[in-house]
Amino acid sequence: MAKSKAGVNKAQLVRDAIAALGNDAKPQAIQEYIKSSGGPEIPTVMISSYKSNMKNKPGKKGRKGKAGRPTGGHSMKGGNVIGDIASVRDLLNKYGKPGLAKLIDAVG
Repeated sequence: MAKSKAGVNKAQLVRDAIAALGNDAKPQAIQEYIKSSGGPEIPTVMISSYKSNMKNKPGKKGRKGKAGRPTGGHSMKGGNVIGDIASVRDLLNKYGKPGLAKLIDAVG
């Protein structure tokens, strides 16, 4: 994709130059570094674009799934039984059996 006719990956050359010169290196300095190491001439606009893309995408994050419905809501109409059980378990862990019984009595 980013390979030139000679088979050199320009984005990788830019990454290598940034690794050698540091993240604060200017596109002009990166261009000179690549030319001095025998690489092709890469326009500074392209170097700047590669740098921007590297800042915005620090690494692979994996696939993001669809956002589901939150669990633990009121499901009096036969909806999310497992969410209700988890909510009761959380309350039981938080208040204990006697405290949960008092809470239920207070609510009604």
